[in-house]
Amino acid sequence: MKALTSGKRLWLLSALTVSLLILGRAVLKVQAQSVNRLAVGQAAKVSTPIYLTVNPPSALNFLSKQEVLDRRRQFLYQHPELLCYQYLPTAAVFDAIEDGKPWWGMRGQIFFGPGMRSIEGDGEESRFLNNPFLLVQANLIMEKIAFDENQFSSQEELSNTAMPLECPPTSAVFYARERREEIGYDVSAFLRATESATRTSQPVPSAKLDLVAYNARDLGYNWLCLSNTDSSNLVKVGSLVAIDQYIHSGPSCGYPGGCNNMSPYNDKLFDIGLKALPARGVVKLWHNMPRSPADPADFTVQLFFK
Repeated sequence: MKALTSGKRLWLLSALTVSLLILGRAVLKVQAQSVNRLAVGQAAKVSTPIYLTVNPPSALNFLSKQEVLDRRRQFLYQHPELLCYQYLPTAAVFDAIEDGKPWWGMRGQIFFGPGMRSIEGDGEESRFLNNPFLLVQANLIMEKIAFDENQFSSQEELSNTAMPLECPPTSAVFYARERREEIGYDVSAFLRATESATRTSQPVPSAKLDLVAYNARDLGYNWLCLSNTDSSNLVKVGSLVAIDQYIHSGPSCGYPGGCNNMSPYNDKLFDIGLKALPARGVVKLWHNMPRSPADPADFTVQLFFK
């Protein structure tokens, strides 16, 4: 075989370099998507229901990204039997977290809004970061609630009442073989506690919820639909949605330098109304885009509101 001329060698090296660059971009693109998979369906490692602990929120202000993700990993490994293999945080969800930044606080968000006090209390995202196997959660709070000036002189006074900061899940059961989970919420008790603290009426339609689904995205599910055939007493159902939620540092909190928080706003996942109680939301999840919302789900999250 004849020796390659320098020109041909250069051409081959250039072609190889281009191929490697293309392959590298493909690998990076794959890594930006989740490589995690749940051990469900035929891959399930357990056949009995798993009753998940609903972990409480916690402080996040000024932690490093590594500290936040290490804490999340500890919660994940409360149930290693639900993972096919070792967990790897999904870059597209968590890489934009900034070290040493404050986070929107639950107390700050509810009572004070954007500004210097926005970071007060446990981090609102800790409700989801600390419960990674609750793939889609209902974020139900009474944000910046109106108050009667005859009863309270300021938001500060209202903030010192027993008004609940959120309506947390009261139960969570994971059925690995069946590829589904059930999450329960006691909205009636939440509204009663809010009414008692604020001394104002809080009818069911005033309780709107958002769907927070970056846990699903982190564990390999990229599409969802709030089923219009299986859900009841909810509005905004039936749309197929690409899950693009992630955490980054942004200015919405109004605190100098910004805060870590979830983004972006998606109208199809926010301000979902409750018509009456009881209500049910059936969220279908897929790894890849289905042909239609009627396709069988890869996993189903059932949200029950009483």
